[in-house]
Amino acid sequence: MPYALIPEGFTLKKVTPAQQKAVEEKRGHDDMLAVLNNPATAQLIGLLGAGLSVAYFLPLFIAALEKKVGTLGDDFKSAINETVNELNPLNIVRERAGLKSNEELIAELQRKAEQAAQENRDRPPGA
Repeated sequence: MPYALIPEGFTLKKVTPAQQKAVEEKRGHDDMLAVLNNPATAQLIGLLGAGLSVAYFLPLFIAALEKKVGTLGDDFKSAINETVNELNPLNIVRERAGLKSNEELIAELQRKAEQAAQENRDRPPGA
């Protein structure tokens, strides 16, 4: 039989399923409060908001710039996109965490789609 060290003043007692559920809900609530009270949470939300804002407004910015200046060359558009992607806080976090970039994710999805299309072409009819 395993032994456990019990701090002085505490006792072990059986709990009902309802009591166990209440304890789990309380711990879940306490965990959520700990996350919300963590200063890093606000920074993460700020970075996420900044990254999503950049992703949303960049195409609008390029379209507005084209209206004022005229047609922009593809080189110029790609240079703007690359620069913004390099400065995007979400991409910086991804890079530090060793996660894939948007371009890598898109390329992977395109490869998978091509493989699936090839498999469908190779599959005999009615199989």
